Amino acid sequence: MGNKETALESIFFQKTRRKRLQAALCGVFLLMCLVALCVACSQNSSEKRVHEMLSYIEANYDGKFGASVVKIDDEQKEFVCDCGGPKTIQSFDRIRILINEYLTSHPEFFLNKGYSITVNVKGGNAGPVMAVLTNRKVIRDEKSSLYDELSSMWIVNSAGLGYKISQIKGSCTTLRAICLDGVDLDDLEVLQSLPLLESIDLINSYTKEDIIAVQNALPNCNVY
Repeated sequence: MGNKETALESIFFQKTRRKRLQAALCGVFLLMCLVALCVACSQNSSEKRVHEMLSYIEANYDGKFGASVVKIDDEQKEFVCDCGGPKTIQSFDRIRILINEYLTSHPEFFLNKGYSITVNVKGGNAGPVMAVLTNRKVIRDEKSSLYDELSSMWIVNSAGLGYKISQIKGSCTTLRAICLDGVDLDDLEVLQSLPLLESIDLINSYTKEDIIAVQNALPNCNVY
């Protein structure tokens, strides 16, 4: 009799344990669904806030363009967006100009209220960053003071695209800060043609001689 009761108790315990485990798994699943739903709702809300601006860019850019919001932080006043389509330095600058046009014509737009703006131009959803457009005066410093529009560009010579200084010619005339990441310094006179340029940040693959040459070509710019 005792062995039978022990066996029944064991079966009851196993069933109870199994039900509790199933209930816990259901709870975890529901929580994951809720989190995913909240993230999706937040993403949709963020997209709606900048939908008109992104639509303006898409309508006025002569080429393929797509964008997605990475972050809108109203407390820290930070906006980060990824976009794809542009692949040349001149097309990066065209996107920058279109964003500035929209911000200027919509002074009440929330990004005009002291937000740090970062637009990463990528070679696809998971592709490398080819350029960064921003209003930060010191491009690589996320806590930098800000220009009143996107006046800074970081060009990254990635994915074998072979970016050169000479490719800037005819564009970027309103740039005030530029970061060159492995970009070929084939024609420094092109940089001299940028009338508003205040600073140049040279990173990766540049020699001390390269930095001195840029300093000599642009004595009124901060070169680092």
